[in-house]
Amino acid sequence: MEVLGFYDEPYVVRVAPQRRPIGRPVVTAEAPRAPSADATSRVAGLWETTQIEENALEWWRPQVISRRRLGGRRVRLSSLVMTVAAIVMVVVGVSRATSDRAEQAQRTREVITVEAASLREVVPRLSDVIRSLDDPAGPDLATSTEVVLSAESAARTLFSAAGGLGEDDADVRAASISVASDVLEVTSTVNRLLAYRLAVEGVLQPPPLPDTPTSQDLAAVTEAVTGWRVEVELALEEIASSALPGHHEHLQGWVAGLDRWQAAYLDSVRQDDADAVGAARADLESQLASLGDDMRSELGVAGGELLSQLGDATAVIDRLLGD
Repeated sequence: MEVLGFYDEPYVVRVAPQRRPIGRPVVTAEAPRAPSADATSRVAGLWETTQIEENALEWWRPQVISRRRLGGRRVRLSSLVMTVAAIVMVVVGVSRATSDRAEQAQRTREVITVEAASLREVVPRLSDVIRSLDDPAGPDLATSTEVVLSAESAARTLFSAAGGLGEDDADVRAASISVASDVLEVTSTVNRLLAYRLAVEGVLQPPPLPDTPTSQDLAAVTEAVTGWRVEVELALEEIASSALPGHHEHLQGWVAGLDRWQAAYLDSVRQDDADAVGAARADLESQLASLGDDMRSELGVAGGELLSQLGDATAVIDRLLGD
C-alpha cells in the first residue's frame, strides 16, 4: 500500500471492563493516531475519530431445546427394552443351564446304577478267580482274564461317572469312588498275582536230563544243566518282586545255591554213580516242589486279603443300589 501512496494505520483495539453494574467486558475502539506532518497519504483525511462501546455478547442467550425434539423418550424406551431383553435372556440361560445340569446329574445317576449293578454281577466271578490263585491245578487263564477285564471296565466307568456328580450327590459320589477304587485295586493285584504265578511256574520246571546218564553223557548233561540255569536266571530277572516279595526272595536264594546242586549232580554222572545221580535229581525236584508250595501258600494269603477288600466293596455297592 505504501508503494501506491497509501499509509494506513490500524485501529488499536483494547478490551476493558464495562463500567456498568453487570461487569461485562466492553469493546472500545479509539481513533488512530494522527499521521505525521510529512505524511502524503491521500486517505489520511478520511480517518474519523470513532469511539465504539458495545456489549458484543449482550444479545446472546442459551437456547433451550426440548428433550421431546431430541427424541429423549425414544432413547430411554429403547434402553429399557434392551435391559429387559438382557434380563430375560439371563434368566432363560440360567434356567436352561440349571435344567441341563439336572438332566446331566440324572443321567449320571443312571450310569452309576447300571455300572454298580454290573459290578455286583461280576464280583462273584472275580471272587472265584481270586480263590483259584492258590489252586494246585491253577486258574483258567482265559476265564480269569475275561472276568478281570469286565470288572475293571465297569469300575473305570463308575469312577468316571462319579466325577460328574455335584455337591447334592456328595454321598453317592464318595461311595462310587470308593467302590471303583477298591475294585480297580483288586483287579490290578489279581493281574500281578496271575502273571507272577505263570512266570514262576515256568521257572520251576526241571531241566531235560536223561534218566540214567553215564560218564559218556557228561558233556551233554553239563550243557543241559548250564543252559537251564541260564534260562532260570534270566527269567527270574524279569519277574516283578512286588507281587510276592517274600517268595521272590526265596527264589533268589535258591538260584544262588544251584552251584552246589550242579556240582553234586555232575560229579555223580562223572563217577557213574547211579544212586547219587538219582538222589541229586530227587533233591532238585524236591526244591522245585517246595518253592511251588510256598508260592501257592503266599498266594492264598494274598487272595484272602483281596476277598476281604472285595467284600467291603460289595457292601457299598448294595448301598448304592438301595439294597
